[in-house]
Amino acid sequence: MNEKIRVVNRIQSDLQAVCPELLAITKDVCNLWFLRFITCRDDLPQLARLQNFTLLKIDSIGQKYAGLIREWQRKAKFSSEVDYVGPMITQDARRILELLKQIKLLDAVLAELADQSEIARRLNTIDGFGATCIAELAGEIGTMERFAGESSLALY
Repeated sequence: MNEKIRVVNRIQSDLQAVCPELLAITKDVCNLWFLRFITCRDDLPQLARLQNFTLLKIDSIGQKYAGLIREWQRKAKFSSEVDYVGPMITQDARRILELLKQIKLLDAVLAELADQSEIARRLNTIDGFGATCIAELAGEIGTMERFAGESSLALY
């Protein structure tokens, strides 16, 4: 998770410096459609020249996102730093896609392990707790034998 945060912050900063309008078409750099768009070409300025039929071939890009991209393409401008920052942006986008896959797999493992833990099953009944929080808290608690009783473990 820490690596994902670092890479997301870096790509946002680089996009802001090289092509802020491109960053503006998404509310979240981690959107799959956006990451797949960014990584569909190695040369960032080529994105401004993609045809609609090419956009629609990119996984997760439908008419709505293709329309946002086409709107951006009409006014697309890149700073002179794009020649050396562009490849870093593409590489970071690819890394975020890899990290998202890894996080998804880990969440599945955590959910499976949580099903085997009585404490995790109890924590799962609390609204707002996700698989990661449940696994972390269940791991910290360990076993209930550490406590005098259930009331000894107060969750606030």
